[in-house]
Order: sequence, then structure tokens, then C-alpha cells
Amino acid sequence: MKKAMLAATTANGDGWWRLGALLFGLWLAAAGPAQAEDGYELWLRCSPLPAAQADEWRDQLQSLVVSSDSDTAKVIRQELQRGL
Repeated sequence: MKKAMLAATTANGDGWWRLGALLFGLWLAAAGPAQAEDGYELWLRCSPLPAAQADEWRDQLQSLVVSSDSDTAKVIRQELQRGL
């Protein structure tokens, strides 16, 4: 079997190119579904605080002010409300 495959790939030189293209295609197919992490929600995936510490922080934190109405400030405000 190995001799037949070797003969098929070396007979005209096209076989190596086809084999390489096949392997490259398989590599692309395997890598396609993978999605990179952009880190956008990374801070929201932190471990929750222990209940006692969270209660203490809630008692100490009476208010939090984001003093701008820019688009960025709106996102900051929304994420803080979501995270806290």
C-alpha cells in the first residue's frame, strides 16, 4: 500500500501538491469553527465574591457615579450595573 501511494505521489509530481492541498484543507476545516476570545466580557466571568465580603462591599458602596453621557460612559454604566 505504501509503495502504491508513493508511486502515485511521485509519478508526475502532482501527487505531492494534491496531498499538501488536502492536508491544508483539512487543517482549515478543523480551525474554522474555533473562535478567538476578544476579552470583552472577561471581567464579568470572575469568580463571585464570598457572600460575607459581597455584603460588606454593598454596605460600603452607596453610589457609583459615571459623570458623562458619552456612548462609552453609557456602556460603562451598563456593564457596572450588570457586574455589580
